[in-house]
Amino acid sequence: MKLLPVWWEFLFYKMDLPVVHQLSKIYLLFRVWSLDVVLGTLMVGVFVTKNLQVNPTPWYWVILALAVWIIYTTDHLLDGFKGKNMQPVIYRHKYHFNHKLVLFILVITVSVFTLWAGITFLHSEIVLKGILLFTVILFYFLIVHFIQKQNHFFNQKELLIALAYIAGITLAPLVWNNNSLSTHQIITLSVLVLLAWTEGVQASWFDYENDLHDGHSSFTTTFGKQNTRYFLITLHIVIFLLLKVNLFFTDNWIQFGSILIEAIMNLVLLLMILNPSVMAKNERYRILGEMIFWLPGILFFVG
Repeated sequence: MKLLPVWWEFLFYKMDLPVVHQLSKIYLLFRVWSLDVVLGTLMVGVFVTKNLQVNPTPWYWVILALAVWIIYTTDHLLDGFKGKNMQPVIYRHKYHFNHKLVLFILVITVSVFTLWAGITFLHSEIVLKGILLFTVILFYFLIVHFIQKQNHFFNQKELLIALAYIAGITLAPLVWNNNSLSTHQIITLSVLVLLAWTEGVQASWFDYENDLHDGHSSFTTTFGKQNTRYFLITLHIVIFLLLKVNLFFTDNWIQFGSILIEAIMNLVLLLMILNPSVMAKNERYRILGEMIFWLPGILFFVG
């Protein structure tokens, strides 16, 4: 079923204009290099630090951005290697496979710098927990890379990525926070995890045919496209219910703004899955899916 076709089509029609088309190659590289994810991570970082009422050092933002870039680029490199015996369909897999040597050297260099910066400028507890988290993620990606079974349990990486994504962002703020988490904070962070998980599963839903061609496993290739769609709609309903409950634990504008932002993020994701024909064109689902994680940055102007 196609909802709101008029304004939805008009909104994305502008992406086909000649001027925008000239910029599309630059933005494509911006996405392929995971810089849209990095920007979203920084915006979610603003959201988390505002909710936990902490003031991070400038190096927190630098290290956070670089760490996320390392993790996502490593994941894409491993995905690219999976397609070594065939021509990958998904562009980012193709790009990372064709430029694997340069990207591998860059990942190693940035990793060494990030480790040095963390040891030098962050609290030792943050560094140790960060190394542990990074090691677990890297080890998991290696397991997934070497497992050949399409429907193997460990191949379902969307939930782990969502957990690791939010854990990496909140790790330092949680160490800096001297108070126990309130009910509002717990629900807010939980919804962030669910939103990240939802976006990952929805991307796998749209990528279903390409993932099958490239030999990549995902939530959707394991459980099927129709079952995944039902699961996603249920997940959206659960998120809205959690946000409604969270209203009872809200007592300031930052908290209310947090709920409103998460509600908008969830609504946009829901509209995407309800309008698959519009979203499938030119990977709009991926562009918009990453861009909604820029919205939490609005909280910077609240409070």
